[in-house]
Amino acid sequence: MTECGQSSPRSIIRSLADAAAARAPRTGATTPPSTPDHEAALETRRAVIDAQREELLRWRDAGRLPDASLRTLERELDHEERMFPGPDGH
Repeated sequence: MTECGQSSPRSIIRSLADAAAARAPRTGATTPPSTPDHEAALETRRAVIDAQREELLRWRDAGRLPDASLRTLERELDHEERMFPGPDGH
């Protein structure tokens, strides 16, 4: 606890991690169950990300987007893809 009686961010994070670890065995699976609607939504989102990548390349090729900005935006799309379920985000 800090001087004003509040927990430090590190102790809060530790408490949350401990609570999540304690719940994990009770919940069973670590990934949500897959449904056809969920799979369709993921596939649609992947297609949108692919289209966004293509558009960013068109902007860069047309001189409307600097390389550094392209790389930044591609990293954001990469991160979003990694959030998808599955071993490699696909």
